[in-house]
Amino acid sequence: MKNIIIIGSPRSGKSSLANLLVDQYGYQIIRTDTVRKAFHYVFPNLNITSKTAINHKSFKKFIYHFFNMSITYHRNKYPYIL
Repeated sequence: MKNIIIIGSPRSGKSSLANLLVDQYGYQIIRTDTVRKAFHYVFPNLNITSKTAINHKSFKKFIYHFFNMSITYHRNKYPYIL
């Protein structure tokens, strides 16, 4: 199965679409806010917020590796929606 990335402005229906796909295909949802909060919890000294995450070098490196590993892993039994 393929992973799905849903991008859109606030209140555009991203969560509704993700929930429909979960119900239909059994995907897992990974919310970017959850990833950012987890990263902040592990590295509180970096002071990553929703406004600074996109420009933060360590966070960008983490996200890049997360996607790279997920995309290249060919036996993905648990596809996700991000």
